[in-house]
Amino acid sequence: YYEVVTGIPTHGKSEFVDSRMLGLNLNYGYKCAFVSVENKPTVLHVDKIVRKILGYKPSRREHIDSEDYRRTVDYVNENFFFVDFRDGYDLERSLEKIKELIFRKGVKTFVLDPFNKIRYKGRVDNITGISINDYTASYLNIVGDFCSKYDVFGTLVAHPTKMKKESGKYE
Repeated sequence: YYEVVTGIPTHGKSEFVDSRMLGLNLNYGYKCAFVSVENKPTVLHVDKIVRKILGYKPSRREHIDSEDYRRTVDYVNENFFFVDFRDGYDLERSLEKIKELIFRKGVKTFVLDPFNKIRYKGRVDNITGISINDYTASYLNIVGDFCSKYDVFGTLVAHPTKMKKESGKYE
């Protein structure tokens, strides 16, 4: 019910996930909720999805004023929802908002990008000395349970810390 996407920094993980969510939407009608700390401001994230649908960057006035462009923006607004918290992101609030979008808008997929910046503030954070493995296991269990309970597909994007590059290649 969920997947974790990771890879080398600046190699297109978020773009890949956006394309996957667009494919699930166009092929199966799955509406998607994005909780994306990475894609700010939201208007630029919307623009990226619009460009993927149109197949070009609407740069000239006649593009932006076209009926095709307006229909595409409307389509994105009806099928993709962008969760934005101005005072920080946490897993509990994010999942609560996704649950609301499941019931109100028919969302079937969601993205947490990057999930390592959307903290789990539940009981695990209050235990001193908890290992990163135990924290991650608890986090993934919560997401897995949520996906099962609400019959949705989740994508968690994991952005690693900077990787060492030796002789032009990553370790």
